[in-house]
Amino acid sequence: MNEDPTLSLLIRKKVFSRLISYTEVNILLKVKNHDADRHCLTLNVQVSIMSSYNNGANDSDTSVQVTSAMPEEENTATIANYWYNLGFQGFKELGYEPDAIVSCLRIDVELDGRSISVRSSTTLSTAEICESMLKLTAYNQTTIAIINGGTVRIDDILRETITQYDIIRTLPFGNRVIALSVPGHLLAQVLTKGTSLKGNGIFIAYTRVETFDGGNTWLLNGTDISKSGLYYDVATTAYIRDFTQLNKSYVITLHNANVTQTKSLMQYLTIKYSPC
Repeated sequence: MNEDPTLSLLIRKKVFSRLISYTEVNILLKVKNHDADRHCLTLNVQVSIMSSYNNGANDSDTSVQVTSAMPEEENTATIANYWYNLGFQGFKELGYEPDAIVSCLRIDVELDGRSISVRSSTTLSTAEICESMLKLTAYNQTTIAIINGGTVRIDDILRETITQYDIIRTLPFGNRVIALSVPGHLLAQVLTKGTSLKGNGIFIAYTRVETFDGGNTWLLNGTDISKSGLYYDVATTAYIRDFTQLNKSYVITLHNANVTQTKSLMQYLTIKYSPC
């Protein structure tokens, strides 16, 4: 098995220091995914060195970044590549070309899809998803779009060259875009409640509507939607409709698009940002 030089040096130093004093040393090495990220970008390595001389133990923790510079263990890589390739085959059967380039972002544009971000605020990433849904439902004259932060799963920041696989990683679920007609007072309630759920997957991200008082009042073109007496045409997903207050009988489904959020975002980014 290939060794990480930093980790190996740490172990050797601790073992050597114990060998000076004791005749027998047992080493316990634990590696686990760090709580700080969801895709094993960081490993928390715990080293326990136990002596049979006095039944004592010495523990040490260190974090190791997983990068392309870290050598692969051959058997593990073979298994990982098998499932990776199988996944790509499945994407192609669904009509995707994972390696195809969608667009190239400007150097000053970053699509923040980190869980800590998309579950607590509307980022450029979630705003662009909303805008793509508005474009898709333009025929229905939608003026507001909302999604839940938990629909974004990439837990990373996209920069520069964007491939279809990047978008699949961002929106892996088959959530289909729909258009609803929603009374303003109810839409305001959904926005207020949804934006209060920071850290939750049902946290609501939005576009085109504004709040300047922490989510108590929602304005569209300067008008308080809760007091307008109007219905608003909203682009969202069936998931949002079914699992929020939008499941009321008086909310009208205008259109069920046969297009997923994933493909909607791909189409939108291709248009908005120049190809490479």
